[in-house]
Amino acid sequence: MVHRSVGIITALVPYIGYEGATELAKEVMKSGKTVPEIISEKGIFTPEEMKKVLCAKTMTKPGSSRVKKISIA
Repeated sequence: MVHRSVGIITALVPYIGYEGATELAKEVMKSGKTVPEIISEKGIFTPEEMKKVLCAKTMTKPGSSRVKKISIA
């Protein structure tokens, strides 16, 4: 359910910017696909990077700073 939510795209803003995240959200809404499906199709992140960036548990953990802890290079 989390990956079908367009709101999860806000987690991508530090990596792909606001405009990139907005375009991705539009595509998700238009296509009916999940956020991870679109990310995979576009090759934005590797599967490992995507797993780290879109980890719902980490995103909902108070005081966590995902951007500082995740290296996606």
